[in-house]
Amino acid sequence: VSQVSLFTLTAANSFLSYTHQAPAAQDTTKKTSKTELLLTPGTPIVSAIKHTNKLLANLPKVSPKARYVSLRALGKAIDRALIVAVQLQSQGKTVTFHTGTVTVVDEFESTVDPNEDAILKSRKVSSIEIRVYL
Repeated sequence: VSQVSLFTLTAANSFLSYTHQAPAAQDTTKKTSKTELLLTPGTPIVSAIKHTNKLLANLPKVSPKARYVSLRALGKAIDRALIVAVQLQSQGKTVTFHTGTVTVVDEFESTVDPNEDAILKSRKVSSIEIRVYL
């Protein structure tokens, strides 16, 4: 399962603009979206801990069959996810870790000639899913 974020970076004196493109949107049910938290490199750690605790508290109401909240992170955000997990574990929560690799696609577009075809390159990025149980 590939999950990536979308961002664009254009250098001032370059002939290429870099667009990191997400794959087509995946179908996620409301149950999984109410039990998942996606972390980015800019996610504040304290906010992530509070949000996870709030999701755990509301878990029986939102999805009676769910037993855990899933924290997901890619690349540079993995360290934040691990810090959040360790803090939650020190609060007495049961935490499990699942690591993996996902493929993301980079798209390079010419800023000089808009009719020129974009260059697509795929690469592998580390991922982690942390499950925090009730």
